[in-house]
Amino acid sequence: MSKKTVTQLIEEYIYIHQASHISVEGLIQSLRERGYGLLLLLLALPNVLLLTSIPGTSTFFGIPICLIAFQLIMNRPQPWLPDRIRHRYIERETLLTILRKASPYLLKIEHYVRPRWMRMTHKRMEQLMGFFILALGIIIALPIPFGNFLGGVGVAIFSLALIEKDGVFALVGMVLTLLISFVIFKVAGSIIVFLESIF
Repeated sequence: MSKKTVTQLIEEYIYIHQASHISVEGLIQSLRERGYGLLLLLLALPNVLLLTSIPGTSTFFGIPICLIAFQLIMNRPQPWLPDRIRHRYIERETLLTILRKASPYLLKIEHYVRPRWMRMTHKRMEQLMGFFILALGIIIALPIPFGNFLGGVGVAIFSLALIEKDGVFALVGMVLTLLISFVIFKVAGSIIVFLESIF
């Protein structure tokens, strides 16, 4: 297992690649055995940092999260994305902006993330995590109030659990997903009742 932190791995990739645009395919290949966790983290951070306030942008991140979740469920050794997504390019400055905003939080969280409760992170449990991540990806993709932020937080926690094989974070992610799903269900129900009272 690499001794480099999440922040160091992301920084290393961004600063090595000096081109104005970075390919999604190149990013995936660079992540290697940590591919699932780091890819999920990079997709979650824009939602956590509320950089997806433009309509439709949360869906852009939510759909790949769902695809990655399916692959965890199917126990694929490495993440795969369709050519249409793999061949997309992300502006290097956009990745740098995300990194600058996220680094202070990641550095604090990294003090608490470490390999532990290993039984919670073996392959069978990763498949179970895939179902939770799939639910969060759907929440992010749909136009649900605060869904992108709450879903992004949940995915970020799971990503750290996958990267560092941290069973405690995996358990926290599962509990948080259930809470987020309950809150969103209640909010959606309240909105429906309100709309019915108007019409």
